[in-house]
Formats: sequence, structure tokens, C-alpha cells
Amino acid sequence: MRRAIGPKLRKLLYVVFALLALLGANSGYLASITALEWLTGATYQNYFYFLMFLGHLVLGLILLAPFLVFGVIHMRNSRGRRNRRAIRVGYALFTASCGVLLTGLLLVRVEGVIDLVFRDGDEWVVVDFKTDDDIDQLLERYAPQASWYIDAATRLLGGRARAVLLSV
Repeated sequence: MRRAIGPKLRKLLYVVFALLALLGANSGYLASITALEWLTGATYQNYFYFLMFLGHLVLGLILLAPFLVFGVIHMRNSRGRRNRRAIRVGYALFTASCGVLLTGLLLVRVEGVIDLVFRDGDEWVVVDFKTDDDIDQLLERYAPQASWYIDAATRLLGGRARAVLLSV
């Protein structure tokens, strides 16, 4: 009878474990920043936070292929075993894990509301009003959001666009 996890599949399992560990550590950081913001009412999302969020998305996408390949091969290798309960539990665990990965994909969203858009000559100006006290960090904190707004205005309205952040 074929081994459920052979030497090659074991290496793939280690890759899956390593990616899950990185994703878990990244999730811990993102959750702690979110909790801190919720508790204090202040904003702690800066450029590094957005890089970590992007890393979380990339790690999740990278995890999909090795996870699915491991799961399918492991189920194929294990289906003829005598312990039917272990096989059923394995199927349930794989299904639940696929559900978690699927919800991770479905919950990715970028949202925001452009406060003001107007035409200035041959380009669109996207204005975003901010109520932050720390004006020095305004650009660093909201540069990714401003770039998304520029991209949205360019795609929807055509032509060039630029962003203006105004602290009120």
C-alpha cells in the first residue's frame, strides 16, 4: 500500500507549514494594529502596514497552489485505508480549510469614497479631505489610497489625474 505522505509529499507539506506560519505571523501583526486602532480610536496604518497587508495577500495567493496539490495527493494516497473515520475526518478538514481559503479570497476588498473630483484643464483633480492632526505624516499614510483614487479616476473618466490631500 502506498504511503499517505511519502518523501516528496513531505517536502510539500513543509512548504505549506512554512507559508501558514508566515501567514499566521502576518495576521497577528495586522490584527494587533486593527485592535489597537479600535481601542484607542487613533490611526496606526502607515506605509509599513500597507506593505504587510500586501504581503498577506501575496502569501495567501502563494499558499493556494501547494495547499491544494498537497491535499489532493494526500487524499488520493489515503483513500484506500482501513480507518474510514480518519478518512472522513480528513475530507472534512480539507473541505473546511478550502472554505477558509475561499473566504479569504472573497473578503478582499478595497473601499473608499472620493470626496471631490473636478476638471482642471486637461487633467482630473481628485481631492480627498482628511481630519488628521499630524499633517507631516498625511502623505505617507494616505499615499496608497490616493494612488487608488487616481487609478479609479483615470479608468472611469479617462485622461490624466492627480490627487490632492487636504487636511481640514
